[in-house]
Parts: sequence; C-alpha cells; structure tokens
Amino acid sequence: MRWAAALLGVAALLGCASPVVEGNQHASSGGHFRYATIFWRKTDDATSNTIEVTVESAWRRSYSSSYFTSALGAGGEEMMKINGKETPELDFGDGTSQFLESVKITAYSETEDWFMGQQVFTKTYNTPNNNGQPWELHFKGCCRMSGLVNNPDASWDMVAHVDLIEFDMSARVVSLPVVSVMRVGSSMPDPNQSFKLNTAQLIEGTTWTLAMPNPHQQISNEGVVHVNTHAVPEEGGTMHLLAYFSIEKNGHSHKVPVDILIMITPLSTPQPQFIDFPGAALTARPGFPVDIDIKGYQPQAGAEQYVGFTVGALPDGAHLSTVRGEHPAFLAPQRGAARALVPRPSRLSPRARLQARARRSPIRLR
Repeated sequence: MRWAAALLGVAALLGCASPVVEGNQHASSGGHFRYATIFWRKTDDATSNTIEVTVESAWRRSYSSSYFTSALGAGGEEMMKINGKETPELDFGDGTSQFLESVKITAYSETEDWFMGQQVFTKTYNTPNNNGQPWELHFKGCCRMSGLVNNPDASWDMVAHVDLIEFDMSARVVSLPVVSVMRVGSSMPDPNQSFKLNTAQLIEGTTWTLAMPNPHQQISNEGVVHVNTHAVPEEGGTMHLLAYFSIEKNGHSHKVPVDILIMITPLSTPQPQFIDFPGAALTARPGFPVDIDIKGYQPQAGAEQYVGFTVGALPDGAHLSTVRGEHPAFLAPQRGAARALVPRPSRLSPRARLQARARRSPIRLR
C-alpha cells in the first residue's frame, strides 16, 4: 500500500466538525437501529473454509431494558446486549444463522445519541463458494427509527458476499453512524449537499451503488453521495442510506454494505470555522508519527456551544490519538484502522496525532 496516496484527503476527513444542536434529533420513538456494516477475513487455517465475520453496528444510546442493557465482558470491556422487535440476525446463506447477541462497544456519541460496537462470528463453510457464486451473508432485523424520511419503523436487510476462491478478505467500509449536512436554502436552485463514503483499503476496479433507487439520494462510482436536502422541511430531518461497495472479478460482483443515517440540519444552525487547517494532502510513512493541529471555533457562540471533531476513514495500519483539548474526544481503533474520533463536546480543538504503524497488506486477489 502506498502511504502517500493512501493519505490523500485525510486533512479533509479530520475537518468534519459538528455543532452541538439543542435537542436530540435522533431520540425519536421507534426502533433503536442506527447503522451497520459487515466485513470478513479468512482465518489462518489454509485447509478449511473458515472465516471471521465482523458485524459493526450502532444503536440508540439512551434506551435501556432487560433485553437491551450494558455489562462488562470477561476482559473488562464494555458489552451491550442487543435485541429488538425482530432479533438482529446474521444469516450465512447456507441454511445456518446466528443472532447478534452482545456487541463490544467501540465508540459512542452523547450528542447524537448512539453507541457503536462489534460482534465477531466464526463460520466454516463446506465449500469455498456457493457452486460458483458467492455465499451471501445477510444481516437483518427490526426496527429503524421513527421519523425517517425513508423507511421509518421498517426492518433492514443488508448483504455481503463471500467467495474464498477469489478473496482472502472483504473490503471494509469505515464510516461514522451519522453524517451531518446542512439544508440548502429553499430559494436555491440546487438543493444537493455531498459527502464521501470510504473504505480502509485502496482498491482499484471498484464501484459504489445504492441498494435501491431513491429520488433524494445519488452516489457516484467513487462513493460521493449527493443528498437532496429539500426532502426535509426547513427545520431539518433525518434519512438513512444503504449503499454497497463492490469489486468486480470474473464476471461477478463481490460486495459489502453500509447503512448510515444522514442528518440534515437547519440552515440557521451555526457552523464551526477552522483556522490553521493543515492543507489538502499529507504523507506518512510506517513507523513515523505525523502531528496535525486543527483549530475550530463557533462564531458568535454562547458559553454552552461546543465544537466536536470527528474523523471517518484512514488507511489500514493508521490510527489517531487525541493529545490536547478540554474533555477531548477519544479513539476506538480496530484491526489497525481508525474508526471514529467520537464527537464528545470539546471547548478547545483537540490535537490529533496520526501514527502510521506497520504496513498492512491490501486485499489479496487469488
């Protein structure tokens, strides 16, 4: 993996600051599901068709019951027992399945009312693929939150492909559960706002697609999402997006999903400003830290206004740590790639340190 190329755009990702909006736009009634993605890798046992499947998911943080409660795992890690109207389930596509029962918490946001966690499943298939076609993993359950522009209170079902003849591992989508964009003024001719979805690896010959046509959402092959912000009223609103990252090989599409929330904030919401921004591109080498200072402030903000910093994708093998700031954000790395710099309130701009660790291999094609 070329780190110079891999780190293009990291500065832009680091600069995704979010104002704290009074009142929680996500604490509506309805389901607790917020976000999910699936990725997998083959185990070290070369003689078997065994994989480890990771389901990364996010849920409403403010809800708790005897069937939806936190605890400590055997190693002292925070765990969350998950349930729902339809118990979240991972269907392996060969007639077997397992329930999502308890996730290891990796990140959370008080402001946006979500926590994110992972559960890892081990699965051995009888054959490396399904008679020449990929095995289809389905992660499904119910329900989505009420008040969504699309599919409120509905169940979800997302698919990932497994073919152990073609691949040793899947791609991995790296995203925050909630992406915020500002609503464009009603008098403006172009109502769209854009953001980019990313993966942890640099892979050529790939495409992004939506799970189904949507008049308010479009996505380019490169993962740039265009959102019609006029789909919500002037006071703002929330929609979900289910997209697939696909690799084409030997006439087949091998894909992984991501299902996120898009929060469209009112035009009147104060937006943070940046100073001392580090520029558009950074270069890092394995084993050498790169220090990045990003300073943000809220224009005309009162004493209770905060600026939270978040970060999405980083190349495989890189991680972030916050080294300065009041109530600083914290990081939840997994498998060497940073997941999220969680948007906890911070009066001072945190100083993010990018550490390029040992080089990791990209996805191998057989």
